[in-house]
Amino acid sequence: MRPGDAAPLFRNLRTPIYAVHFIRNYLPLSLGMILGYARARLSPERFDLTVRFVASMDDIKSALQTTGPGVFLFSDYVWNVDEHLAASAWIKQHCPAAITVHGGPSVPGRADACDGFLRSHPDIDFAVRGEGEKTAVELLGHLADQDGLPASVPGLSFLDGDVLIQTAARERATDLDEFPSPYLTGVFDGIYQQAIYAVLETNRGCPYGCTFCDWGSATLQKIRSFSLDRVAEEVRWITEHRMRDINLADANFGMFERDVEICRMVCDAKRRTGFPQRLIVNYAKNTQQHVVEIVDMMASSGLVTSGTISIQTRDPDTLVAVRRRNIKTREYEKLQVAFKNLGLPLDTQLMLGLPGSSVASFERDLRYYFFEDVNVRVFSTVLLVNSPMADPEYRERYQIEIDDSGTVVSTSTISQAELQLCDRLARMFRCAHGYGMLRYLLDHLFWDFAIDPIEYLKNLLSDVARDPQGFAAQFPLLLELCTHDARNADEVSKLRCAPEDTGAKAQAVLPFQVIAATHIRFREQLRTQSRWRDFYREIEAYTCARYRLEPSSALTAAIAVQEALMPALGLGYPRIVSLPHDYVAYHRDRSDPAGPRRPLADYPPGSITVEDPLGLAEVGTYRQDWTLTDFWQLLSPLPGAGRSTLRRLVAELRKEDLETAPLDASAAPPGPPHAATPPPAVASLGSP
Repeated sequence: MRPGDAAPLFRNLRTPIYAVHFIRNYLPLSLGMILGYARARLSPERFDLTVRFVASMDDIKSALQTTGPGVFLFSDYVWNVDEHLAASAWIKQHCPAAITVHGGPSVPGRADACDGFLRSHPDIDFAVRGEGEKTAVELLGHLADQDGLPASVPGLSFLDGDVLIQTAARERATDLDEFPSPYLTGVFDGIYQQAIYAVLETNRGCPYGCTFCDWGSATLQKIRSFSLDRVAEEVRWITEHRMRDINLADANFGMFERDVEICRMVCDAKRRTGFPQRLIVNYAKNTQQHVVEIVDMMASSGLVTSGTISIQTRDPDTLVAVRRRNIKTREYEKLQVAFKNLGLPLDTQLMLGLPGSSVASFERDLRYYFFEDVNVRVFSTVLLVNSPMADPEYRERYQIEIDDSGTVVSTSTISQAELQLCDRLARMFRCAHGYGMLRYLLDHLFWDFAIDPIEYLKNLLSDVARDPQGFAAQFPLLLELCTHDARNADEVSKLRCAPEDTGAKAQAVLPFQVIAATHIRFREQLRTQSRWRDFYREIEAYTCARYRLEPSSALTAAIAVQEALMPALGLGYPRIVSLPHDYVAYHRDRSDPAGPRRPLADYPPGSITVEDPLGLAEVGTYRQDWTLTDFWQLLSPLPGAGRSTLRRLVAELRKEDLETAPLDASAAPPGPPHAATPPPAVASLGSP
């Protein structure tokens, strides 16, 4: 942009402002804050301050035709930046007089990265760095009143012809209440009807400096808070407008005593209005002083049914490399005990490809959790453009290489080939443990034959890689298990949908989520085509041949349990499956540190009762979005990833006399909308 380029837009009075927000199922807090501040600070004689959210390309075209050129505001995140860039390019191509302003975490702040970003996307007029309220509003005021470029407005980046201009960094706001609440000033009054998620921000900043994280570019920052009176009023608005979920945008909820009071506000609102149905939070990482009380309140109010410990890794070298050493692992372990004491099941999140990690460290992480009743999700590490990991010196030190999506593909401690191996192992672990497809067989093999479960999965992968033709002839389903990799995020996204009555489209699976959503087609094939028996026959034959085991009644019992727990179309539930040995008693004894240590073959005949209260066997669960990451193994007396969550969810449904329906286990916003069935609530511990 050159001096005077904005003049045509502001030649006539009352220039419109358009907030681009394509995901209608959540309320866009960042854009709402900017619009609220703009309405309070900009002249109504120079700007048309009518709130205008445009939710599709059709909306943009209609706005240009009916209202005319204006300023288009974009808040860019990893899940919407590509769509925003395409929209921005279309706007400038068809309406050169319009002004496009991009901000948010996916807009690079470092000069070299921002220079490349703006040159690659010349349709972007201005990029906002850091907090956007003051920068965006001062930019608009400058463009309306002056012909020159806004070089005096802090927090901006733009191209003056071929030269990058980066204005001075903007200091962070100290009084957050100077920004009017979009909830309380009518900004969201015209769009809340289609939303089910509301984002609640009670403070800003994070005192930690994990290199993979970009908490609003506010890591290593003093925490600044909104007033409790404002938070209380926003909670009242959100719940009275029946928002299903509240996503708390604080980085460390439970760090302060006031967080207990905020939690009490939400719990009281839930009892009063029935909303929200879940509260999604990121808990304080180095203290459990207030967290346990908060979780207890949330559990009692039905706002949380499981807790997520975002451990990322237990490896000391990796924790040092990502500057997470000051977040004590033992505090996570204390919180894990606290969750168990409250009767809450646990999830944990691991990151694949962190600097400092290796194949061995990743295997140790998986091995540690295999025998825990914890739902483990593995996510690929993505280099966020404003994170400390994106610093050129840091990247050079750890030799971090990324692909086109920003996913880390190699570092100084793990090669691309090794990372691909870990990716395949993570998918196999997800199938074996998370989906329960091999968990109980591998428990038996470890307890009675000392066969390590992670080594079993590694051996299966290497055997298939060494002789794919042999497996194709003898074990075709095992070949597909080991070579099926969900291919890419685009394929996964094709299997997701949004209910037609919401008027919103599904959100694509992001690249880093693909491991957690692995083997969708393969599992659906086994479910719908009654192929589980064929699959487990191959597993049994391979296991006996690979480990020189004789077929036995104990192995038959373990295999029968595995088959019984997998959803199969048309079987009918509940089912009682007879077993040559009482596997349920055996597993209970071996899982108890003080229990007997008898081999499975010593147990008398028994049975296992399997239920399907959520209809997983009859419904293509991949169409229910995040169901595929949490619920696959059917309900039984055995433990399993997500089992406690499922039991609690079913209890809630029965208590409320709701008709049992396929699970709607949607992810935290932003994501695709879903039906009204309450999902399991997930509280997150640590950085997401």
